[in-house]
Formats: sequence, structure tokens, C-alpha cells
Amino acid sequence: MRTFKDANYRKMWETHFAFWTLSFSSAVNSDRFTEQTKHQATTMQARYMSLLSGCSSTSEAVKSRCFAVLDSLYSAPSRQFHNWQHIESLFEYFDRFSFVIKAPQAVSLAIFYHDAIYDERADDNEARSASLYAEHALLLGIPAVISKEVVILIDATRHIAAQTHTDAAVMADLDLMPLAVRSDVFRQNSTKVRKEFSSLSDKEFSRRQFKFMSALLDRSSIYQTPVIRDAMEAGARQNVVDYLKSLQPEL
Repeated sequence: MRTFKDANYRKMWETHFAFWTLSFSSAVNSDRFTEQTKHQATTMQARYMSLLSGCSSTSEAVKSRCFAVLDSLYSAPSRQFHNWQHIESLFEYFDRFSFVIKAPQAVSLAIFYHDAIYDERADDNEARSASLYAEHALLLGIPAVISKEVVILIDATRHIAAQTHTDAAVMADLDLMPLAVRSDVFRQNSTKVRKEFSSLSDKEFSRRQFKFMSALLDRSSIYQTPVIRDAMEAGARQNVVDYLKSLQPEL
């Protein structure tokens, strides 16, 4: 089995990711950042590099190139909601509820990568995001046992089934934290999400959102982790109920 220590294999991956970085960077207008976005990207880069500090055999340049790929994705102009602000907010909740997380490194990596690929018409975004993570993990020398966990956590953000794995339940809950914000912020975020789906008609968008949100309401609880459920459930349910009412005219 080839490993990252194999010089030719390492060179292949470094060339591959240099291409990724160049391709994504050139696709994004150089003035795309607002000052807030720049600050969020800088903050997230510091967190990313700190998270990878244990990968001592991997150069800082390789870590920076991997982050550059994420940056070009999360900072794309089309990312009105699923951007660095979203990732930053998830880390705020991660810090708040860190005491229930069993594998913080794996959860942190899953937060960074779970929305890396975001195609509004695709139904395999999580799988493609996990694939990107797996490619980066090889380049970064992240142990396979951690990577296996990260892929499970990213898959949990599909929200199609209850999670029996503790950290997978936490990861799914973290991804749904935006449902529990203040009602005015929730409405602003809903508008941002709608802009991300600009290729869909109002009716098509409303039907998709109604299906997803209704499925969440049909659960006994939106959140699976008891401490998170106690803190967030009531506000999230009210926001979702109000949102579904707003979608009714378009159905």
C-alpha cells in the first residue's frame, strides 16, 4: 500500500492539490470578500492550522494549500449562507457543548468539511465533501482511524436517520443549530438560503424545503443530544413551524 511517505505518491498529491487550489482560486473574483468574510476566513484558518498541529510530519505549506481549497469553496460568491460564517457559528456551538463530544478532533474536521461541496441541485453533497476530506487527509497524514470517524460524522449531516453514535448525533445537532436562532435571524438566514437555490423556481424550492422541514418536525425531537435538545428544541420548533406557514402559498 502506498503511503504519503512515498516520494512519488506525495508529489502526485501535491501536484493534484496545487491544481485544485489554482482552479478554485481563479474561479473566484479577487474582490469577493467583505471585511467580515476576510476576518472569518482568517479566524477559521488559525483554527484549522491549530487543529492540524499534531500532523508534525506534514509541512505548513501543505496544510495551507488544503485550507486554500476550503477557503475558495466557502468564500465563493454563491455561498450566501453555507459559508465561513456558518462554519464559525458551528464552532461557537462546538465550544459551548464540547463537554459532550467524545472525539473533538474528528468533530472539528467534520465541521470544516461537511459543507465543502454544496451544489443546490445535487443529492450527494455530503458524499463528495467526505471524498474531498479523504483526499486532504491522505495529503495531511491524518490517521485512518480518525478519518473513518470524520466520514461518519459528515454523513450524519444528511439528517435522514437518527444517530446511535454519540458524536454523530452531536454533529447532526450542530448542523441544525441555525434553526434555533432568534426569529429575525432565522428569517434572514432563510433569505440567504433561498439565494443559494436561485436556479430553482419558487415552487420547486418551497416543496424541497417543506419536505425537509416537515420531516424534522415529525420527529419526537429535532435534536438528539439531551443537553442540546433541552437548550434549543423549543426555539427551533417554533421557527420551523413559522417557516412552513410562510411556504404554504408557494406549494
